[in-house]
Amino acid sequence: MPSVKRLLALALALAACAHAPELPPPPPPAPVAPPAAPSPEAVTLARIRADVDGLLAAQGEATWLAWTSGAPLDVAGPMHGREWLADGGALAALDALPAAPDAAEGTRRRMLRDFLLGERLAAAAAPAAGAPSPDLTFAYEGRSVPLRDSVSMLAAEPDAARREALDFARAPAAARAAKAADERAAALAAAANRLGLGDLLTIATELRRADSAALATLASETLEATGPAYCAVMDALARGEVGAPLAATRLRDLPRILRASHDPKAHAAAKLVPDGEAAATAAGVDLARRVRLDDRFVPGKSQRPLTVPVEVPGDVRLSARPSGGASEARAFLHELGVALFLSGIRAEGVERRRLGSPAGAATWGYLLEGLAADPAWIHDRSGIVGDGLAREIKAAQAERLHAVRMQAARLLREVERSRGAPTGAAGDAKILTRTLCRPVSAEDAIRWPLPRDPLLTSADALRGALLAAQVESALANLGGGPWWRWKGAPGWLAPVWGAGAVASPDELARSVGVGTISPEALARVARARFDSAGW
Repeated sequence: MPSVKRLLALALALAACAHAPELPPPPPPAPVAPPAAPSPEAVTLARIRADVDGLLAAQGEATWLAWTSGAPLDVAGPMHGREWLADGGALAALDALPAAPDAAEGTRRRMLRDFLLGERLAAAAAPAAGAPSPDLTFAYEGRSVPLRDSVSMLAAEPDAARREALDFARAPAAARAAKAADERAAALAAAANRLGLGDLLTIATELRRADSAALATLASETLEATGPAYCAVMDALARGEVGAPLAATRLRDLPRILRASHDPKAHAAAKLVPDGEAAATAAGVDLARRVRLDDRFVPGKSQRPLTVPVEVPGDVRLSARPSGGASEARAFLHELGVALFLSGIRAEGVERRRLGSPAGAATWGYLLEGLAADPAWIHDRSGIVGDGLAREIKAAQAERLHAVRMQAARLLREVERSRGAPTGAAGDAKILTRTLCRPVSAEDAIRWPLPRDPLLTSADALRGALLAAQVESALANLGGGPWWRWKGAPGWLAPVWGAGAVASPDELARSVGVGTISPEALARVARARFDSAGW
């Protein structure tokens, strides 16, 4: 039985509970203030950003359909409901906003403005609906040939007399193409003037985030730095492929000199996708998990590889139709590099995911494309050795230098034009003579004019290619060999790609630690590879 003391303690406790004062109810919760309504500026910015993102996604879907099936490209559909992006409304709204609150937001708005400016200009300079397109075909040996096919036909033609006949046949179509390009450039200049946007050179330098004089200097330095190696190897290839020194050749011989030197085993069609998978693995990426690759053979599908970002980073697509050859391998690897970058972006906001300088994505495209000129990669992937490997190295490296030098020439020529230089063939001939290391006549230049570039897009390609060579060299130094063999490459690339697009290629160069964009790395690697191949 419980003791008396325990019963007494229990009774006292119950008595205390019975007489304790009742606690007051808890106070009601403080009312939650409704969220502050977004400012009109925030609403405007949100709408612009959402519409830009939606437009790019819709354009991506339309491009993918046209590219992979041959269906007509739907240009108008993606803009439906977003017309203010092209009619100047969005650009005016962005320009009317108060100053950005910080530097990061200011950079994002500049990237956004660059895109809107491009859309406005493109819409204003677009040809009228139903306007006829120039006839870019020519008659040759009883059939109609697209002008774009003439380059591959010249490359495949071993007979000098037949190359001359083909060049003569294509000349009228080339002249029509050049005239159409001049008319498009004039329409663009007229549209810019009509809209009060200033002259095209001013717009171009704003879009490229660089002074035109600085860009021209970089182009000139590229020709100087790469000249000795390029001129020497092209002379050697000309003697081997067309049986004449480089100085005795014509522009019609150039496709043959560059393309006939390749070993078919180096870039077989069956190896295109496996080589791409190997390159992606070297960069730390499972290609099948991150990129939608379409390598089907279907009617109407474009032969040229293309990366199409529908959603970034979640829906990046890569189209290819493997047929073999060095030019296809380079194009595929380039588009693969772009796809790996876009699918690796982890930054937020449409600017870092989808906008910025085109030189940014181009850099990673050129880094992967450079594998097609890498002796170790060519050997490992094809098994070619000895004289065959040496010949392949010379041809591949010559093409790499040629592409960069032609971008430099195009940039120099357009800056000249923008400063009042004549647009005729004589000006083209002068720059082509310097670029190609041999005399180029005005007659030759008329048939092979330098492409027009009124907004200096060649500056993006040039800086991307030079920066890629600098990155390639930096990674080789870190890994003690080719970057794609370095186990640390994935860890180096992932955060750079994850940061997303950049406002300028100079910003990218600083962020990856290579300093000023320069042609020296490209020239140095070319000389070393030509030396190892025995010139």
